[in-house]
Amino acid sequence: MSFWEFWLAWRGQRRAFPSARRWWDLGKVRARLFCCDYTRGTSRRRNAAIEQLEREVLELERRLAASPEDPLLCGACREKREELRALEEHRAQGAFVRSRIRLLREMDRSSRFFYALEKMTGAKKHVTCLLAEDGTPLMEPAEMCGRA
Repeated sequence: MSFWEFWLAWRGQRRAFPSARRWWDLGKVRARLFCCDYTRGTSRRRNAAIEQLEREVLELERRLAASPEDPLLCGACREKREELRALEEHRAQGAFVRSRIRLLREMDRSSRFFYALEKMTGAKKHVTCLLAEDGTPLMEPAEMCGRA
């Protein structure tokens, strides 16, 4: 399911909630869970592809050691190494972006950006909705305290 499909389905449930704020708060939680699941699945597939390519490169290198003059093996090995390098470079680029974001979050300077980060951090600390064990939303403070 794509995020667009998720969003269309969630938007259709708006009228089932007593207020737009509660619908939106629960929607943010579900959207975040959707994105986390998507990222987790993507990471697993990428890591599995990297492991598979590493095994293929090792096998090709082993076969290449036995017959170093084979041009087909040389070409296949070069292609697999390039593919592996591209995947690892993509993973490294993601780590680089995350470290830059972390650096920006930890900056301590008086700017509009800093105050926006503080406002966002404060908003994240405010809980407006929790999910019960059966998946129903708990929106009353007493229910949320009981669940917590």
